[in-house]
Amino acid sequence: MVIQFKTDKNIPGSEEYTAQFIAQIQADLNRYRHHINEIKVYLSDEEVQNGCHTNACLLWATVEGHKTLEISGRGDTPEQAVDSTLVELKLTLNFLLGS
Repeated sequence: MVIQFKTDKNIPGSEEYTAQFIAQIQADLNRYRHHINEIKVYLSDEEVQNGCHTNACLLWATVEGHKTLEISGRGDTPEQAVDSTLVELKLTLNFLLGS
């Protein structure tokens, strides 16, 4: 399972920072590792209204025998955005793979 992780200019994209997220994604999706070929993650900080910010996570997963999945999530922090996206992805994978 290949994981690509990118951030926008408003979120630090250092190797150490992204390595934490990649490790979390690998751990959370370990059960599905034989079905997932590639995961691409894009994390951004968005201004929603009146100067308030939210973090958004967009994830694409290439799953054997299925179309590429596109899942998104939001959170007050980058960690919450990634967590909410992974929850949705795992629910989708459970449905698709019958697990």
